[in-house]
Amino acid sequence: AFREYLADLRAGRVEKHPAAHEAMYWQAWIERPILNRMIAGAFLWTSGLDGISAVSFQGAIGGSYGDPNDDLDSQKNSRGQAMRDNTLTYLSTDGPIPTLQWEALREGYDDMRYLTTLADLLDELRGSDPQTVATIEREIDTELRKYHHTIDHVRLDGRDFEATRALLIEKITHVRDKLATP
Repeated sequence: AFREYLADLRAGRVEKHPAAHEAMYWQAWIERPILNRMIAGAFLWTSGLDGISAVSFQGAIGGSYGDPNDDLDSQKNSRGQAMRDNTLTYLSTDGPIPTLQWEALREGYDDMRYLTTLADLLDELRGSDPQTVATIEREIDTELRKYHHTIDHVRLDGRDFEATRALLIEKITHVRDKLATP
């Protein structure tokens, strides 16, 4: 149902309630950095949702068992295997120590910053060059389709994200140059 709702939201067939804030919730501590980057960045951008809720920072849900810096000293699952602690960062007297999952969230956040920068620049250019804006928006929409479904993270790798970011940087530079030309 969630996938269908997102498809309807993207297509404009449904609208969110104006007073509701809708966010994607997932187990961000699981060792799937590609998924974390995708959800925190391009997926969120294309979804129409208001935000994300990544679980869990330092074992808040499900917890950390025993030594918070030892992932495998926790409870056992039904097969007798140690269950990993639910953490995105590790504790330290100098502040949190990030994990790959945490760094992937940061990369996704940076992807959102690039997308927001481009969107703001396109809004600025819209009045003087609507054709260029429409062309770039189509290009970006096409590029971002690979991030529409979270299950697709299994076929993506870092090169996909870097190619998307390179395209965003290229378009940001192009639009800035157009705006700077009198």
